[in-house]
Amino acid sequence: FREGYCAPTSKDMVATHVESGTTMSLCLIFCLLVYFSFLKNDASKITMTTGAKKNMEQVNSYVFYYALGNVGHAFVHFLIANAIHRGFFPPGDMSGMDDLLDPKNTPNYLVAMFKILPGLLFFWIPILKSYMTHVPWKHIIILSIPSYYGTLVVPMKLGFTYAQTVLFCGSALDNLFFVPTDQKEQVAYMLWPFVVVIPSMATSLLESTMCTSNSVMMRLGHSVFDATLVLSCGLFYLICWWRFVHCDDEHIDGSNESEKKMKKVKVY
Repeated sequence: FREGYCAPTSKDMVATHVESGTTMSLCLIFCLLVYFSFLKNDASKITMTTGAKKNMEQVNSYVFYYALGNVGHAFVHFLIANAIHRGFFPPGDMSGMDDLLDPKNTPNYLVAMFKILPGLLFFWIPILKSYMTHVPWKHIIILSIPSYYGTLVVPMKLGFTYAQTVLFCGSALDNLFFVPTDQKEQVAYMLWPFVVVIPSMATSLLESTMCTSNSVMMRLGHSVFDATLVLSCGLFYLICWWRFVHCDDEHIDGSNESEKKMKKVKVY
């Protein structure tokens, strides 16, 4: 467990972050290919009932923001790999704040901004929104600042576990206080934790506690967690699409012309 990530002993941290970013990118591309190859054309031929339309609107919201967070996550892996390669990334026992205030480093505000801003703009803001879907953007931006500050004051090797703690707590608060009551009665609200949140939580716990004792983690490292994030979201969308778009259409009464003419919901 080096510098905050489970990294195979056969690879350095640059290779680990490149592999993680590439894994997330390939999984995202795979999900997009499945959508455009099989789901989009089918969805354009289907007219949904009112209940299906309402459910898919909530599904689209979950998936859109989660995908946005995953894109930022993948991009930051490549940024970290570049920072390590260029000597900008501090070692695991040092915190980001200690690195910024290290008297050995020549004061350079441009370098400092290069170290701080990408993590805030491309990781914390979009990924916090992906876990707190129902919280307005302005509140997400405010919350991301102290969340990111915490990343700077803990040792780099604790960065992953710190981030997961903040994100899962944020997800719990979002579900408790910000989800409208009517949405809590929908199937998507129930499926999201079981299909997406719990698998990613279990994988993060596995990475944090069994990096050197689990054979899968020893061989694949942090890429297991990254692949779980993307593929679980894709599975969630596929289940919801099948239930609300495909199966729901089969139950429309042929005599109900007004139901058949209902406006289609935009599917992302």
